[in-house]
Amino acid sequence: MDLKLIIEELLARGYEGGYWDYKSDYPDTAEEKLHDIICMANNLENRDAYLIYGANDDGSVCGIENTEKKRYKTADIIKFLRDKPFAGGYIPQAEVYTLKFQEHEVDILVIYRGIHTPYYLWKEWGNTHKLINRVRAGAIYTRTA
Repeated sequence: MDLKLIIEELLARGYEGGYWDYKSDYPDTAEEKLHDIICMANNLENRDAYLIYGANDDGSVCGIENTEKKRYKTADIIKFLRDKPFAGGYIPQAEVYTLKFQEHEVDILVIYRGIHTPYYLWKEWGNTHKLINRVRAGAIYTRTA
């Protein structure tokens, strides 16, 4: 199925689910970004997952074109993931797409269904000064709808 049609259907639902999440903007921290990606990679539906940047929690489109944060590119996401201590060296496979909805740009981070789930870190990673900003070693993060 065409990615635009998939995202249109997910936005039209008006609620977030086990393999898709609406984000009005990019996360504030790298730890939050990594946590989001791991949760989606380990989704319980065992499907490709979608982080939809430029959509409110009700699925309405607000756009990402005016963000003050650096927008994701596929190469940046791959480098970001490769630099993390994933168990077994297996990293989630992901790509970034920009689509137009209602005259707004929406960035879609697609995290592909993998055969090496669950994805988790063998070593704790993140801001060592803030306990809340760490991604824990051995923790299997997932999203529940």
